[in-house]
Amino acid sequence: MIIFLRTLLFILVSLMLLWGGTSIVTQIIGNAETSYVTTKNNSPKKVLFVYKADPFYNLDQQICQSLAEGLSELGYSSSIVTTKNFEPSLAKANLYVFCTNTYNFAPDWDTKKFIQNKINLKGKKTVAITLGAGTTARAKRLLEKSIQQAGGEIIASKEFWLMRPNDESRMDEDNVTVANEIAKNWATDIVQKINAF
Repeated sequence: MIIFLRTLLFILVSLMLLWGGTSIVTQIIGNAETSYVTTKNNSPKKVLFVYKADPFYNLDQQICQSLAEGLSELGYSSSIVTTKNFEPSLAKANLYVFCTNTYNFAPDWDTKKFIQNKINLKGKKTVAITLGAGTTARAKRLLEKSIQQAGGEIIASKEFWLMRPNDESRMDEDNVTVANEIAKNWATDIVQKINAF
C-alpha cells in the first residue's frame, strides 16, 4: 500500500511540475510579429489588434487576421501586433482589439500587462477576444475587467475555442475554420456598435 501511495504521489507531483513548467514556458515565449490589413481606399479609420503569440498554435493570429479582414471590408485598416512588437506610433486608433490566450483559466500575462501599462485606454472603444481549448469563461471575465480598469469601453467580447465547438450546428466542419468565419462575420456587429456610440 505504501508503494502505491508513493507512486501515486510521484505521479501527481510530476504532473504538477510538468503542467507548471509548460504554463510558464507558454507564458514567456512567443514570436514578435506585425501585420497590416488595409482598405482599398486607405481609410483613416484605424484598428489596433494586440495579442501575445501562442508558441504552439496560432489561433490568436488567425482570429485577429480574420476579424481584421472583415473590418477591412467595412472601411477599417488594421495593425495587428504582438505584445512584444508594439510600437507607440501604432497607439492612435479608433478601435482597440485585445486577444488573449487562456492559460490556467486566466488571460496570458503579456496581454494583461500590456493593457495595464503600455497604452492609454481611457474612453477608448475596445473589443475583447478570449481564446482557449474550451474553458475560457474566467479568462474572459478577467480580460474584460483589465480593460475596464484601464478605462476602456468594451463594445464587444467573444470567446473562440480550439477544441470546443465554436458553432454546434457546424460540427462536421473544421473547428478552426468555423472560428475564423465567425470572427470575420463578427466585424459587421462590431462596426454597428462603433457607429451606435
